[in-house]
Amino acid sequence: MLKPVKKENLPKQIFDQLCRSILEGVYQPGDHLPPERELCNTLQVNRGALREALKRLEQSRLIQIRQGEGSIVLNFSETAGLELLPYLITPGQELDFVTMRSIVELRLLIASEAGRLAAIRIKPAQLNQINKIVADIENCPDDLDLFQQYDWDFHYTLALGSENIAIILMLNTIRDIYFEFKDFFASMLQPIMEARSLYRQIYTAVQTQESERAQILTSELIKIGNYNFLKIYAPDNN
Repeated sequence: MLKPVKKENLPKQIFDQLCRSILEGVYQPGDHLPPERELCNTLQVNRGALREALKRLEQSRLIQIRQGEGSIVLNFSETAGLELLPYLITPGQELDFVTMRSIVELRLLIASEAGRLAAIRIKPAQLNQINKIVADIENCPDDLDLFQQYDWDFHYTLALGSENIAIILMLNTIRDIYFEFKDFFASMLQPIMEARSLYRQIYTAVQTQESERAQILTSELIKIGNYNFLKIYAPDNN
């Protein structure tokens, strides 16, 4: 249900409310959003701020604005992009298991491919950086917050070394989610901490340009965390 917004950063607040209303099914594909005058009255905002928010909804491919027809809701599962993931995680302000599971599955796919490509393309400076991160991981105490940062730095530097811009951009989207819900993802890290020798093995495979081995080892590392995630959070607990 829409409600009046605060007077700071109006367009973003309007966008957030309308976005969530669409994702939660308040407005279905093919529906028209209420007329601008009605939305302005409901949200208690000016028309300029509303139109800026509507433009952003259109850019996110959640609506289509048609002259003389208003704003028509699109089927976001067919039109939208990864930028909607943060909104899909908490529909109704509760964590959505399917979305979180989708994110960890996506991370497995892109991290393992980043490992493979890095073994082929990585630059010496990036390889040196990974070596330093691995040393930090090896010497890290049982501090989940610190280990989580090192783990992210490791995989992100591998992605940079892959020189695959699509992988890097996808990780940029995941990064905001990963750290906003860091306590949730921390559940994946305890068993990984116990298998931290894999980081050194991945580094060695990348260093020696063994691309298939780098891919297999990176996949193995991510799967350890994913298994623990599913064990804890899957609705049927399996």
